[in-house]
Amino acid sequence: MEIRTQIKNWRLGFCRHRTVEEKKLSPKSEREAFGTPIRVIDAEVPGNYELDLSRAGILPEDLYFGDNVWETQKYEDLHLWYFAKFIYRKDENETYLLFDGIDTAAEIFVDGELLGTAENMLIPHEYPLGDLGDGEHELTVHVIPAAVYSLEHAPDALAVAQTYSRDSLVIRKAPYLYGWDIMPRTVSGGLWREVLVVKKPRERIVDVSFCVSDLTPENASVKVTVDTRLLFDGEYRLKASLTNRDGRIEASTKLFSASVSLRMNVPCPRLWQPKNYGDPELYGLEVSLERNGEEIDRLSKRVGIRTVVLDRTSRSGDGARFRFFVNGKPVYAMGTNWVPTDAFPSRHEALTERGLVLAEDLGCNMIRCWGGNVYNPDSFYDFCDAHGIMVWQDFSMACGIYPQDGRFCSLMREEAESVVKRLRDHPSIVLWSGDNECDQSWRSKKQKVNGENVFTLTADDNVITRKVLPEVIKRLDPSRPYLPSSPYLDGESIIKNDPSEDHLWGPRKWFKGEYYKDSKCCFASETGYHGCPSPESLKKFIGKDHLENMGDAAVCSDPHWLAHSASPESDPKAPFAYRVPLMIRQVERLFGSAKKDLELFALQSQISQAEALKFFIEHFRAAKPYRSGLLWWNVIDGWPQVSDAVVDWYGTKKLAYSYIKRSQTPFAVIIDEPDENSRLALVADNETPKTVSVKVKVTEVLSGKEVFCGGVEAEPRETVRFGSIEDVKGYYLIRWEGDENGVNHFAARLGEDTDYAEYRRFLSLTGFDGALEGFEK
Repeated sequence: MEIRTQIKNWRLGFCRHRTVEEKKLSPKSEREAFGTPIRVIDAEVPGNYELDLSRAGILPEDLYFGDNVWETQKYEDLHLWYFAKFIYRKDENETYLLFDGIDTAAEIFVDGELLGTAENMLIPHEYPLGDLGDGEHELTVHVIPAAVYSLEHAPDALAVAQTYSRDSLVIRKAPYLYGWDIMPRTVSGGLWREVLVVKKPRERIVDVSFCVSDLTPENASVKVTVDTRLLFDGEYRLKASLTNRDGRIEASTKLFSASVSLRMNVPCPRLWQPKNYGDPELYGLEVSLERNGEEIDRLSKRVGIRTVVLDRTSRSGDGARFRFFVNGKPVYAMGTNWVPTDAFPSRHEALTERGLVLAEDLGCNMIRCWGGNVYNPDSFYDFCDAHGIMVWQDFSMACGIYPQDGRFCSLMREEAESVVKRLRDHPSIVLWSGDNECDQSWRSKKQKVNGENVFTLTADDNVITRKVLPEVIKRLDPSRPYLPSSPYLDGESIIKNDPSEDHLWGPRKWFKGEYYKDSKCCFASETGYHGCPSPESLKKFIGKDHLENMGDAAVCSDPHWLAHSASPESDPKAPFAYRVPLMIRQVERLFGSAKKDLELFALQSQISQAEALKFFIEHFRAAKPYRSGLLWWNVIDGWPQVSDAVVDWYGTKKLAYSYIKRSQTPFAVIIDEPDENSRLALVADNETPKTVSVKVKVTEVLSGKEVFCGGVEAEPRETVRFGSIEDVKGYYLIRWEGDENGVNHFAARLGEDTDYAEYRRFLSLTGFDGALEGFEK
């Protein structure tokens, strides 16, 4: 069995290299840094150097206040040296240094000798220590600044990237770190996950994978594939067992090679089911390796028995499909997108559970892991396994055309192999996706000929997502679907740009406008709407003098607001400076004007967001089965900012949180948009596994008038239209009682000049204003 010991007590050296002579300076121990321009301070590992500089007083103490985060840009060219010591004791095991996360290009020295190099932030790196002498040893990690390292691999003429992210194309570093409209630019560097001394048995289990070969209600045929390392100096036997509340199933075999597959039959299997479709049953898988009858290694993990298929067409429209089938049954996805939990990746894992708890509380049964992020820690997938939350996993590429050369393809192949091997046994993962919106970037490779678009290259020319990644998945995880990009453009959709799965951002104007209402995609894997953080939260990251005259244009050029729009510069016309002006325009579109008072403006904005997200979710639910899922953006901010998140960085929920929770209940009664006869349709959507019968009462809130009372019954997975309302200008409260009890609403009075006082009264009469957090009551 492995023995892991974390290396602690780190020091950090840093300096800039400005001259040729200084570039030769690279200390291989902390002693060598003395008497040089290198400054040495205490460091935390896992960590990021900006956080160490902040603790040392070199950067501001609160990097998230005002425009302090812009200060980090002054240090992007720092060379970093991490110094630590560890104890080595020679024994019968093999000893390795394991770096769970190095950001990004680095040289590793032990006692002044080069042990190895790294150039991928996103996967672990392991180095054999060989025959070191017993005792204390010095470890030095030289992290080369990403800005410097990327100069060695300049993007070519094919490259396409966002304004601030061109360097990110050539280096395997999380794209968001270069600045995104949801995260600040903190290019960063360091040892962002644990550094460990790992002792492994010389003969051991190297890897275990689990897959379902055949599944019926009566039996599951499963395969356990095990790779080992053996010295072949005895008789070896491998044993495997699956355990759950029904008992234990075992299999064993004599080993004649280092790799073997064991097949097991599980009678009447208990299946891993997504949320709303049954229980997410898990089995304990245990594998042991024996030599001459004595156990020499053991590995255990949790697995689930399930199958998954993605049925899709290229384009949207008549006959289009984009639907997941889990265990042979169609699944409707209600969920969200997962973004970085913090600007600094060393803090991601500590903040992971809070976001997952919120997503689960909101009724999400799918989370899309966005391709601008790092790959999440094991705890993320363990939670999703246990709670029946399906995971759509992007590979870490976003909004660009990445290098197609041999070096980059090799880096991506190594990365994919590492990621797939680590995650493939999680039943929650239902899809590998090649990237985020890179197919859309390839649409820039076109020319106008006689007024028509002629594509000189298309996304099908992308070697990474059309060849490298699918080949890895075919070898290592052939039973799980793969989508080359999100959205994926193939066939006619390359030309028409009308894929069956799409990201619905569009003009971001009126949320019930034609773009959103008339979209033909079957599955929306991104959509969202701005919601201002609460006044209480705003005061924590925006200076007091910067919080006046909210609806005024001057706010749009204020440095505190620009920084927390995630703009990395003070120019109000910069690409990411759009968030505050957009938020103001969305409020003006709904209420006619934006209030200058902070409390009123923030509530207006939160109403706008809440109604928008409610509309998106319910508009898709009402259009089943053509619509098969919607993943809104997003649960919680990764830092304090103006955003589409429904919970801010401080954990304060926006009004949209409570609206989404009602809209995503497994059984919901909703009111659809007016039909051609200007009537509102009542729709019951049953996402439970049972028949549901309820009595429904609809009341116009402001007048107190009951406008509908009747019953409805919906079979499992059935969507039923069962009534209508003639008056289409009210604020309606919907209540149902019976097999399921619940409440919802529909605001038919929303328009270009919504009466704010009326809406505020509606919130008060329904008690929905009790969900407001961070406002003065």
